[in-house]
Amino acid sequence: MHKETVLIFCSDYKLAFFKDFPVKHFLTTNFYGDFSFMNPDEFNQNRSLRNELESDYFIKIRAQHGERVIITASNEHNTYKECDAVVQYGDGSRRALIGNTGDCTMILLASEADNPRLVGLIHSGWKSAKKNIVAAASLEMQNLGARPEKIMAAVWPGICPDCYPAETVFHDSFLPYAKKGKLNLKRMIIDQLTASGIKPKNIFSVSSEKYCSSHSRFNGKYIWSSYKRDGNTERNAIAISS
Repeated sequence: MHKETVLIFCSDYKLAFFKDFPVKHFLTTNFYGDFSFMNPDEFNQNRSLRNELESDYFIKIRAQHGERVIITASNEHNTYKECDAVVQYGDGSRRALIGNTGDCTMILLASEADNPRLVGLIHSGWKSAKKNIVAAASLEMQNLGARPEKIMAAVWPGICPDCYPAETVFHDSFLPYAKKGKLNLKRMIIDQLTASGIKPKNIFSVSSEKYCSSHSRFNGKYIWSSYKRDGNTERNAIAISS
């Protein structure tokens, strides 16, 4: 059984963390600001996130809703990658891996705490989930020396099934994860993680209902951005660093 944990929020509610996930990471909330590519200050915001993680550089995903996984190179500093997953090879430099979300599921990966530690970040909406990008990213980490039974994962569920109705044709292609017109993407991705060799005890996730990107509130305000709810381009960011 995977670990169902909770999010810990900092005092100003700008950042949230997976409880007990032992790698530097966080998820921004709406109280931190908009991290979308439409924001003219987006580059400086990424540098701010990099500093929060005490990293030297950042690598940010430009999501393509596909299955491409990129391994960072040692000479890449503060740059963007057109892909849906990125893996940092442990070459001694510290890079913050950053991705945006506005409902899509996001997954953090980290190898055991030896030297070097590998970390990864996956953006997996329904299109990437259908292509099993989780397995592709896990395989890349294994090719770099990580043992699957020693890889840890944290799953940010994004939008909950109740807020994510699935049309009939769409619904039928995701059985058994789509029931009564609702898609449970979190459950599908957790099963993909375990099928890739990651042990359930090393998979951290949080309640889709309690932390839903579409309906969760704090002090009467929405905590996260949601394309499904608002139809706009505002986004939150999730980041990890070794």
